[in-house]
Amino acid sequence: TTPTTPTTPTTPTTPTTPTTPPPNTPTSLVLVNTNNDINNGGSQFVLSWNISEQGTNNITDYIIQYMQNGSSTWRIFDDGISNATTATITGLPNSSLSYQFRVIAVDSNNIWSTPSATITVFLPDQRSPPTPDNKTHQTCR
Repeated sequence: TTPTTPTTPTTPTTPTTPTTPPPNTPTSLVLVNTNNDINNGGSQFVLSWNISEQGTNNITDYIIQYMQNGSSTWRIFDDGISNATTATITGLPNSSLSYQFRVIAVDSNNIWSTPSATITVFLPDQRSPPTPDNKTHQTCR
């Protein structure tokens, strides 16, 4: 029998279906207001941001991510589904001295943008101020 010559493998073709680009990254993320009341439910942050253009599909949601001081894990703040460009963040523990926030746009095809620039919010010190008896005084002579 004669050996068969191997055939040259064909290169796979790229799919012809168009890919949808992700939504544009949210910009100008800012802290609008903060309330840090340890006696009334903890910290509250109001964030606002802009979206330059929606891209090819409508923005259906913004995902707000936060990270506590000293952590390396981004967590998602559950604010439901909303395409509003402001959010009130509540219920975060007061145990952290600061939080970092960023926002991701999600379009109608559930495609996520890249995260916005990160902002850091520092909380006021929650320790009680010293009583007059615990103060130390220095006298200049």
